Amino acid sequence: MQVSLFSLILFVSVHQYALPSQITCNSVGFNKSSSSCFQIYDKKFQSILGAKPVLKLLAKRNYAFAHEGPVWLPQTNSVLFVSNRQGNLATSDQWIDIYTINLESGFVKNITEKISRLTGHNHFMANGGTGNYQKKSIILCSQGYRLHGGSIFEITNKFDRVLLTVKQYNNLTFNSPNDVVISHKDKSVWFTDPEYGFFQNFRYGKPQLGNNVYRVDIDGNIQILIDNLSRPNGIAFNPDETIVYVTDTGYAVGNGSLDSNVKRAIYSYEIYRHEYKPIHLYNKRLFAIVDAGIPDGIKIDQNGHVYVGCGDGVEVFGANGKLLGKIIPPNSTSGVSNLVLANKKLVLLAETEIWTVDLQCQKCGTTLTQY
Repeated sequence: MQVSLFSLILFVSVHQYALPSQITCNSVGFNKSSSSCFQIYDKKFQSILGAKPVLKLLAKRNYAFAHEGPVWLPQTNSVLFVSNRQGNLATSDQWIDIYTINLESGFVKNITEKISRLTGHNHFMANGGTGNYQKKSIILCSQGYRLHGGSIFEITNKFDRVLLTVKQYNNLTFNSPNDVVISHKDKSVWFTDPEYGFFQNFRYGKPQLGNNVYRVDIDGNIQILIDNLSRPNGIAFNPDETIVYVTDTGYAVGNGSLDSNVKRAIYSYEIYRHEYKPIHLYNKRLFAIVDAGIPDGIKIDQNGHVYVGCGDGVEVFGANGKLLGKIIPPNSTSGVSNLVLANKKLVLLAETEIWTVDLQCQKCGTTLTQY
């Protein structure tokens, strides 16, 4: 008798609770009601994970130290990332820490002071990050602080020099730049700029610009590409950079309230490039709506699979928008806010925890020309 893979409900759970570096989860389920760490809805997801996927806990703290901005640093096999907001969240007395973590040892190092000295920002309020392997540099979003507007900084991956600073659009200050990506076709920098800082009490005054998505070319020219999303957040290109994906997290207003009138959505846009004309986007499409929480960080592998940090973990989609499966850290209450591909290792930032899983399919990871 032939039995379809998806007519089975396989639930094998193995948890080893010892030191944080030894905590793993390899439970696999084939239906949406299972509580397994790997939920497979399409056989393509099985090929991504391999026959025996293992979710490993790399680091754990008692506060939200692992929130945003993951950037893989291949020269040290480490990942840069930033914490959630710390301090008195009801006032502007807040800060965000910046860390690196070694992917072999799990050693975490605080580099906040180094970045603050380098950029001249005592309250850097970092968020999204990306990088350029060819330039050996990292691009970080600063969300602004009090009366100081948000900025984009490009720094060397040795953290010893600032290469680029983007602070204004037509003499107007940015809101709170949230996520950033670099185009390897033309070296332009694309970033999202929602108003979250004003709703989260660390920005003073009122926004001077809307909730926009920007592009900065190599000559420093800035253009607005998207101006009609509620809270543009995560941003990523497909492998050949013909499509850009942007998540809209307007469902989470930023002050703790939720707006049910806004979709928890991922949108895709086709990119029009012409040698003598400005780049513009067209054919906006609703790519997917996530099952839980908001679609925060977004990454895409070389095969075009789309990985999104959500309220229940990581939701993985095919290039056609079909949900292939989920990766859900055990006992998670906060989901996964952001993630990064470190070659073929997927690194998950789950607020108080950092998890990793080794992907098995060909071209699943990133390359040295792609962040």
